[in-house]
Amino acid sequence: MLSAVATAAYYDRAHAAGHDPDHARATLDEAVTEYRDGRTPEPPDHVALARLTDPATAPRPIPHTLV
Repeated sequence: MLSAVATAAYYDRAHAAGHDPDHARATLDEAVTEYRDGRTPEPPDHVALARLTDPATAPRPIPHTLV
């Protein structure tokens, strides 16, 4: 889903911000799943990094509604 460059940049930024690699990976995996499902239009690495740095203002998935 993400290029190797985007993934490496994400992990570098997460590490620089002091986040555990396992937590960073879980956050990125969640964002990739939401992107694949169409619940968020933003690139997964941007969403995941925003959630790591400022969870209060980070993009959240658009909830699916059953009709």
